[in-house]
Amino acid sequence: MKVAAVTFALVVSLLPTVVRAAPPAAAPDDVVSFDGQTLVLAARGENAGEQVMEFIPAGETLETWSRLASVRVYDKSFDPKALAGGLVKQVKKAFPQAPCALVENAEAGAVIVDFVIIPADGSLAEFNIFKYWRMPDGQVVAEQYAVRRRGDVRGFLARDLEPLRKRLLPLMAEEGLRLGEPAEAAAPDR
Repeated sequence: MKVAAVTFALVVSLLPTVVRAAPPAAAPDDVVSFDGQTLVLAARGENAGEQVMEFIPAGETLETWSRLASVRVYDKSFDPKALAGGLVKQVKKAFPQAPCALVENAEAGAVIVDFVIIPADGSLAEFNIFKYWRMPDGQVVAEQYAVRRRGDVRGFLARDLEPLRKRLLPLMAEEGLRLGEPAEAAAPDR
């Protein structure tokens, strides 16, 4: 089934529409860990030149997740910096007031984009980090980690966002997502 873009929708809607399918049972890459959290495969899909896997906490859904990780693999014709720049343009077009930053680490060959989106109704805030890099075989990988907070959006923005950003940006830059590796010990809920 094709995923329709919703006005504020997940960041996934800012990217090309992908045909999603239920994940196969017990694949070796059915979990990903980041920031002490283990997320499980919720959807797998593909689009022209792109393969996607989306992960969420066990027991959550793609409509109501609190954390989401995705791994997108693009064919060799894509450029990490161009993909990152395109994401920034899409975010700014959909959410002109969204704080959005792009940092390039030329030495590591990676580009990181982070931003916060809030739908017009103010019902939630979503902090996203994307890391784009090229694998040795030439394919480009985009790793995404997002945290979504409902309810006290102002409190999240005032108290929690900056410490979360300061912790997660270096973690994404240095380690990234750990595909196929569950977290050894889950970190306390943050």
